[in-house]
Amino acid sequence: MFDFHTSAARLDHQIPSAELAIETAMLGVAEVMSTSLQTKTCDRVTRATKHTALLRLQKTMEGLMSAQGDILRFHGQLRDIAVTASPDHPWCPEDGAKGARPDAPVGADIVSIRA
Repeated sequence: MFDFHTSAARLDHQIPSAELAIETAMLGVAEVMSTSLQTKTCDRVTRATKHTALLRLQKTMEGLMSAQGDILRFHGQLRDIAVTASPDHPWCPEDGAKGARPDAPVGADIVSIRA
């Protein structure tokens, strides 16, 4: 298990990398869709067959968009956690409860958001 500082440092790099990977995949699928749409149909490939293939690409894009939304929500939740347990207050609230640890001085539960 990682301590707070190690996890924060790793996640600081990994989350943007994951977000970029999803965006890159979305661009790749969009390029494939664009090329597929611009490809002329021939006797062997009917418009119906092309349409069916494009529907699969659309499902792929929807999945990537869903994944992008999930990683962005995850990122936001981690920001909320960082406010509760910042490096200045390195403790982890039990069961997601907010507030200072029991032995903390009065006012220790007031933390600022780091930019």
